[in-house]
Amino acid sequence: MKTDEKQIAVVAIVFIAAFLCGSLATTTFTNKYAYPVSSAQAQASFWSRLFGRAQADEITEMADVIRLVLDQIENIHDLETRIAVLEKCGPECEYGFPLPDYDSGWHPIDNNEHLTLQHNLDTMDYFVYLMKKDEDSFTEFHNFGSGGAFIDDYVIDRRHSAGTMWTASTNSIDIYRYPDDVPSDYVRVMLWKIPL
Repeated sequence: MKTDEKQIAVVAIVFIAAFLCGSLATTTFTNKYAYPVSSAQAQASFWSRLFGRAQADEITEMADVIRLVLDQIENIHDLETRIAVLEKCGPECEYGFPLPDYDSGWHPIDNNEHLTLQHNLDTMDYFVYLMKKDEDSFTEFHNFGSGGAFIDDYVIDRRHSAGTMWTASTNSIDIYRYPDDVPSDYVRVMLWKIPL
Protein backbone atom coordinates (compact mmCIF):
# COMPACT_ATOMS: atom_id res chain seq x y z
CA MET A 1 0.00 0.00 0.00
CA LYS A 2 1.34 3.41 -0.91
CA THR A 3 1.84 6.20 1.65
CA ASP A 4 -1.12 8.23 0.30
CA GLU A 5 -3.40 5.19 0.55
CA LYS A 6 -2.22 4.51 4.11
CA GLN A 7 -2.98 8.10 5.12
CA ILE A 8 -6.44 7.91 3.52
CA ALA A 9 -7.12 4.62 5.33
CA VAL A 10 -6.05 6.09 8.70
CA VAL A 11 -8.21 9.19 8.17
CA ALA A 12 -11.18 6.99 7.19
CA ILE A 13 -10.76 4.85 10.34
CA VAL A 14 -10.60 7.98 12.50
CA PHE A 15 -13.78 9.34 10.89
CA ILE A 16 -15.62 6.03 11.36
CA ALA A 17 -14.49 5.76 15.00
CA ALA A 18 -15.54 9.35 15.64
CA PHE A 19 -18.92 8.68 14.04
CA LEU A 20 -19.48 5.55 16.16
CA CYS A 21 -18.46 7.30 19.38
CA GLY A 22 -20.65 10.27 18.45
CA SER A 23 -23.60 7.99 17.79
CA LEU A 24 -23.05 6.21 21.09
CA ALA A 25 -22.83 9.52 22.96
CA THR A 26 -25.93 10.84 21.18
CA THR A 27 -28.02 7.80 22.08
CA THR A 28 -26.69 7.93 25.64
CA PHE A 29 -27.30 11.63 26.29
CA THR A 30 -30.54 12.16 24.38
CA ASN A 31 -33.84 10.46 24.82
CA LYS A 32 -36.89 12.33 23.59
CA TYR A 33 -39.11 10.59 26.16
CA ALA A 34 -36.89 11.20 29.18
CA TYR A 35 -36.16 14.26 31.25
CA PRO A 36 -32.69 15.84 30.96
CA VAL A 37 -30.07 14.04 33.02
CA SER A 38 -27.16 15.44 35.01
CA SER A 39 -23.65 15.31 33.60
CA ALA A 40 -22.68 12.66 36.18
CA GLN A 41 -25.60 10.44 35.13
CA ALA A 42 -24.81 10.99 31.47
CA GLN A 43 -21.15 10.13 32.04
CA ALA A 44 -22.04 6.95 33.94
CA SER A 45 -24.51 5.92 31.22
CA PHE A 46 -21.93 6.58 28.48
CA TRP A 47 -19.23 4.48 30.19
CA SER A 48 -21.79 1.69 30.91
CA ARG A 49 -22.74 1.40 27.25
CA LEU A 50 -19.14 1.60 26.10
CA PHE A 51 -17.51 -0.85 28.55
CA GLY A 52 -20.32 -2.60 30.45
CA ARG A 53 -21.69 -1.88 33.91
CA ALA A 54 -18.92 -3.47 36.02
CA GLN A 55 -16.08 -1.73 34.18
CA ALA A 56 -18.04 1.56 34.14
CA ASP A 57 -18.32 1.48 37.96
CA GLU A 58 -14.60 0.78 38.22
CA ILE A 59 -13.77 3.65 35.85
CA THR A 60 -16.03 6.03 37.80
CA GLU A 61 -14.39 5.01 41.07
CA MET A 62 -10.91 5.52 39.59
CA ALA A 63 -11.97 8.96 38.27
CA ASP A 64 -13.14 9.94 41.79
CA VAL A 65 -9.80 8.83 43.27
CA ILE A 66 -7.92 10.83 40.63
CA ARG A 67 -10.01 13.92 41.47
CA LEU A 68 -9.22 13.55 45.19
CA VAL A 69 -5.49 13.14 44.46
CA LEU A 70 -5.49 16.22 42.22
CA ASP A 71 -7.24 18.24 44.95
CA GLN A 72 -4.59 17.13 47.46
CA ILE A 73 -1.80 18.03 45.03
CA GLU A 74 -3.31 21.52 44.66
CA ASN A 75 -3.50 21.92 48.47
CA ILE A 76 0.13 20.81 48.81
CA HIS A 77 1.15 23.31 46.11
CA ASP A 78 -0.64 26.13 48.00
CA LEU A 79 1.18 25.21 51.23
CA GLU A 80 4.55 25.02 49.44
CA THR A 81 3.92 28.48 47.95
CA ARG A 82 3.12 29.94 51.40
CA ILE A 83 6.26 28.37 52.87
CA ALA A 84 8.38 29.74 50.00
CA VAL A 85 6.99 33.25 50.57
CA LEU A 86 7.64 33.05 54.31
CA GLU A 87 11.20 31.76 53.75
CA LYS A 88 11.92 34.51 51.22
CA CYS A 89 10.75 37.45 53.37
CA GLY A 90 12.09 36.07 56.65
CA PRO A 91 11.36 37.81 59.96
CA GLU A 92 9.20 40.48 58.31
CA CYS A 93 6.58 37.80 57.55
CA GLU A 94 6.96 35.95 60.84
CA TYR A 95 3.29 36.59 61.60
CA GLY A 96 2.16 36.56 57.98
CA PHE A 97 1.68 40.33 57.69
CA PRO A 98 4.22 42.73 56.14
CA LEU A 99 5.70 45.64 58.07
CA PRO A 100 4.16 49.01 57.16
CA ASP A 101 5.94 51.31 54.73
CA TYR A 102 5.28 54.14 57.18
CA ASP A 103 4.53 54.16 60.92
CA SER A 104 4.06 57.56 62.55
CA GLY A 105 4.20 56.35 66.14
CA TRP A 106 1.86 57.95 68.70
CA HIS A 107 1.21 61.71 68.43
CA PRO A 108 -0.89 63.89 70.76
CA ILE A 109 -3.74 65.77 69.07
CA ASP A 110 -6.09 68.37 70.57
CA ASN A 111 -9.75 68.96 69.81
CA ASN A 112 -10.33 70.88 66.58
CA GLU A 113 -6.66 70.40 65.61
CA HIS A 114 -5.14 69.44 62.26
CA LEU A 115 -2.04 67.25 62.59
CA THR A 116 0.04 66.83 59.41
CA LEU A 117 2.38 63.82 59.25
CA GLN A 118 5.07 63.55 56.56
CA HIS A 119 5.32 59.98 55.23
CA ASN A 120 7.32 60.76 52.02
CA LEU A 121 6.02 57.67 50.15
CA ASP A 122 5.73 59.75 46.96
CA THR A 123 2.47 58.06 45.96
CA MET A 124 -1.28 58.18 46.55
CA ASP A 125 -1.58 54.39 46.23
CA TYR A 126 -1.45 53.29 49.86
CA PHE A 127 -3.66 51.69 52.51
CA VAL A 128 -4.30 53.81 55.63
CA TYR A 129 -4.77 52.37 59.12
CA LEU A 130 -5.50 54.94 61.83
CA MET A 131 -5.42 54.05 65.55
CA LYS A 132 -6.41 56.29 68.47
CA LYS A 133 -5.95 56.34 72.25
CA ASP A 134 -7.62 58.04 75.16
CA GLU A 135 -5.49 59.86 77.75
CA ASP A 136 -7.16 57.87 80.55
CA SER A 137 -6.74 54.42 78.99
CA PHE A 138 -3.36 54.72 77.32
CA THR A 139 -2.73 50.96 77.21
CA GLU A 140 -5.69 50.45 74.84
CA PHE A 141 -6.40 51.73 71.35
CA HIS A 142 -9.57 52.05 69.24
CA ASN A 143 -11.00 53.20 65.92
CA PHE A 144 -14.13 54.95 67.20
CA GLY A 145 -15.33 57.72 64.92
CA SER A 146 -12.80 57.20 62.12
CA GLY A 147 -14.19 59.45 59.44
CA GLY A 148 -16.24 61.37 62.02
CA ALA A 149 -19.14 60.56 64.33
CA PHE A 150 -22.04 62.97 64.48
CA ILE A 151 -24.25 62.31 67.49
CA ASP A 152 -27.60 64.04 67.89
CA ASP A 153 -28.56 64.93 71.46
CA TYR A 154 -32.32 65.48 71.33
CA VAL A 155 -32.54 66.48 75.00
CA ILE A 156 -30.58 69.70 74.50
CA ASP A 157 -31.19 69.82 70.73
CA ARG A 158 -27.51 69.78 69.79
CA ARG A 159 -25.35 67.76 67.43
CA HIS A 160 -21.94 66.60 68.72
CA SER A 161 -19.11 66.21 66.22
CA ALA A 162 -16.75 63.52 67.51
CA GLY A 163 -14.08 61.25 66.11
CA THR A 164 -11.36 62.03 63.59
CA MET A 165 -10.91 62.12 59.84
CA TRP A 166 -7.87 62.04 57.58
CA THR A 167 -6.99 63.56 54.23
CA ALA A 168 -4.28 61.87 52.16
CA SER A 169 -1.75 63.42 49.80
CA THR A 170 1.34 62.20 47.96
CA ASN A 171 3.88 62.75 50.74
CA SER A 172 1.80 63.56 53.83
CA ILE A 173 -1.45 62.79 55.61
CA ASP A 174 -3.55 65.28 57.58
CA ILE A 175 -5.46 64.09 60.66
CA TYR A 176 -8.30 66.24 61.97
CA ARG A 177 -9.88 65.75 65.41
CA TYR A 178 -13.44 67.04 65.69
CA PRO A 179 -14.27 69.66 68.35
CA ASP A 180 -16.51 67.44 70.56
CA ASP A 181 -14.36 64.31 70.40
CA VAL A 182 -13.50 62.73 73.76
CA PRO A 183 -11.57 59.42 73.29
CA SER A 184 -8.94 60.37 70.65
CA ASP A 185 -6.18 62.19 72.55
CA TYR A 186 -3.42 60.40 70.61
CA VAL A 187 -3.27 59.13 67.02
CA ARG A 188 -1.03 56.73 65.14
CA VAL A 189 -1.00 56.20 61.36
CA MET A 190 0.34 53.15 59.56
CA LEU A 191 0.58 53.05 55.76
CA TRP A 192 1.18 50.21 53.30
CA LYS A 193 1.97 50.88 49.64
CA ILE A 194 -0.46 49.13 47.31
CA PRO A 195 1.42 47.14 44.65
CA LEU A 196 0.53 48.22 41.13
